[in-house]
Amino acid sequence: MKKLLSLWAFILVLIMYPTTAFAGENKKDSEDTKQTINLTINLQSLDETKESEEEQTKIRIRKSTSSKNLDLWDCYISKIKSGYIKGSSRTSSAVVADEIGCTIYFQMYDGSRWKTVGSKSYTNYNTDSIRKSCSIAVNSGKEYRVVVDHYAVFNGHKETVTSTSSSIYVD
Repeated sequence: MKKLLSLWAFILVLIMYPTTAFAGENKKDSEDTKQTINLTINLQSLDETKESEEEQTKIRIRKSTSSKNLDLWDCYISKIKSGYIKGSSRTSSAVVADEIGCTIYFQMYDGSRWKTVGSKSYTNYNTDSIRKSCSIAVNSGKEYRVVVDHYAVFNGHKETVTSTSSSIYVD
């Protein structure tokens, strides 16, 4: 009888040990997956900063947590030539939207607050994405950024998110 109990105890230990080790591996795999996702997003950001000969600031790619259907959005600002800057935006949804669009706001820092100095709105219909850019003439010696309101309409319900670029100094 002692041998039978010992055998059952041994089998129980063998059964429980791999399960415990596997559960620990799952946690580590989950952490590795999160790091891989973050690294992938960072690499996508780096790839996006190489557009022709233009100087660009860091792109901020956002994954929606508050929106049901808006999937991914970003914006950035760049100097295109002396006295001009360009603001760019991309918005995408997980499904085709009735309407999808963005408003690009150019803002200048006046020493105490950000002031909107120009804007442009764009809209596409019956698609899942929109990518737009526009430029404006600016004063030198000032700091500028882009703020973008991204939106999409699904069956009459409008979802919106906002992104903000890093700032650049125009000399």
